[in-house]
Amino acid sequence: MYSKAASEKRCSNRVTVSIPTRLLLPSTGPCKATAIDLSSQGMGLVTGIAVPAGVRCAVAFEVTTRHGRRRINAWGTAVHCAVRSDHRFHVGIRLVDMDPDSRLLLEEGNADAMLQ
Repeated sequence: MYSKAASEKRCSNRVTVSIPTRLLLPSTGPCKATAIDLSSQGMGLVTGIAVPAGVRCAVAFEVTTRHGRRRINAWGTAVHCAVRSDHRFHVGIRLVDMDPDSRLLLEEGNADAMLQ
């Protein structure tokens, strides 16, 4: 479920995307996910497993920029998880750490390149 309060906590705009993502969890290891929105501070994922709020995780995905493909590795914490109508899960991740180049890529409006 989405709540107005959750969206008001965002400090940066998210871009709607559809990016294959690898979600790494301490309990299950890597699993497939799809990023559906993205910013330098967080992302929304759709995945086949529930990820309870508070669970630390890592995500890895590639984006296309004007300079070619760029892999982004980031670490974060699940902030919410909700069952979707297709019985998959929408997981909100607050990104807490990533390399400086990845952060710059996501902060500087280069996100429009990810939509291609």
